[in-house]
Amino acid sequence: EIPDNCFENCTRLAKIILPEGITSIGANAFSGCVELFSIYFPTTLKKIGENAFTNCSNGLYDNAYYGGENWNSVEGRGNFNPYKNKKPY
Repeated sequence: EIPDNCFENCTRLAKIILPEGITSIGANAFSGCVELFSIYFPTTLKKIGENAFTNCSNGLYDNAYYGGENWNSVEGRGNFNPYKNKKPY
């Protein structure tokens, strides 16, 4: 799990590749990461907490990737519509 507020306001964080096994991302976990441009969500992800990605780079929503086929089952997926079966590298 990524706990609540874990990386909040990490202004130099640009790319995240979450490993398989991560099941939840806490509230505000990446909020304020203004340089965050790319993220890979593992197939094991089940929940994204409230405001987990607020005030991040606008490009983040175009550079989100998901390793599985069941994105619709992820609670709190919000504005993300990630590319499937691609990794950002």
